[in-house]
Amino acid sequence: MYVPYREHDHRDALAEWPPHRGVSGWWYVTGVLTPTEIPTAGPRFFFQFTVLRVRLARWTWPILQLAFTDLARPSSHRFGQ
Repeated sequence: MYVPYREHDHRDALAEWPPHRGVSGWWYVTGVLTPTEIPTAGPRFFFQFTVLRVRLARWTWPILQLAFTDLARPSSHRFGQ
């Protein structure tokens, strides 16, 4: 099933949040950071911040995941949960 994303169908957070109550879900932010002293060098760091809510039967567990990578040294990838 494909559900197209239509930005004009979305309202404010108070209107969007209620359908997510009582179910599993996740929300995330990803991005890249570029050093201000060398802006032409391009992105240097990648990050991801994810909040999950896992619901099984009557129980709900919140989970936080963080990831950070120095793109100049990919082996420096760090992940925490």
